[in-house]
Amino acid sequence: MKIKIREKEHEIPMFSERVTRRMDSGVVLFIIIFILVDIIEVERGRLQTMILTGLILFIVVYGCLSHFLKKCVWRLQKDSIKKVMFGISKDISYEEMTEALQTRKVKITSKAFLVPKRRGYIAFYYEVGNADLQKKIKEGYEFLVEKTSVKLPKLSQKTIRQMDRSFFYRITRIKCSAIMLVASFFMIFVEYETILASIIIVGVGQVIQYNMLNKLFKAVYFEKKEEEKIQKTFEPYPDVKLRKVKPSYVHLAVMAVLTAALNLFWMFI
Repeated sequence: MKIKIREKEHEIPMFSERVTRRMDSGVVLFIIIFILVDIIEVERGRLQTMILTGLILFIVVYGCLSHFLKKCVWRLQKDSIKKVMFGISKDISYEEMTEALQTRKVKITSKAFLVPKRRGYIAFYYEVGNADLQKKIKEGYEFLVEKTSVKLPKLSQKTIRQMDRSFFYRITRIKCSAIMLVASFFMIFVEYETILASIIIVGVGQVIQYNMLNKLFKAVYFEKKEEEKIQKTFEPYPDVKLRKVKPSYVHLAVMAVLTAALNLFWMFI
């Protein structure tokens, strides 16, 4: 017998999977540093001992913290929502959620729908890249909408894709801007020992900056397009608080001028 979505108990994570993925990156970074130190001969033994100790401590803390974070959940039950955090449970009634929704706005961020309660919010993360978890979260959100009987924006696949693409283009803007500025250091070698080496090194820096400027232009263009779609999606929900993102070609112009100024600075320093 098929169980209707409103009759099931739904469990959604209190913390996004991105938190644990960032911790995984920390472990990888420690390992990379340890390998690099193995190549360096100066005080290698002492440095390796310190890094290995730090890596072991990090893995232990990471393992414990990751385990407890995964146990922190919201359980959307038939009569109430149960908050389970570090072994402590607390019930929140749907009447309380309905009252909160009448006085406070749902926040739409780059990572989640934040539904208000009396204090704080319940986050429904998009969890792009994990289809099973994303489905569970969407079902939990739909269940909450039914229980509160309040007009809330739909957490659809289309909306998630739009928010994810917008976030991707914004991160691309930041990365391209940073690389453009770092590539300015290549101008230090404008008066290198040989003319050929100087031309090659400076040329590489200029190619990097040109490519990043091109990517930055595309990121601004496509992010503006996505923002137009997002604004249109949430037009029917005036009570929703949508995150403020205003991509502009001014950013492109500022980065071009700043990069050129840095190039001249390193050239004549």
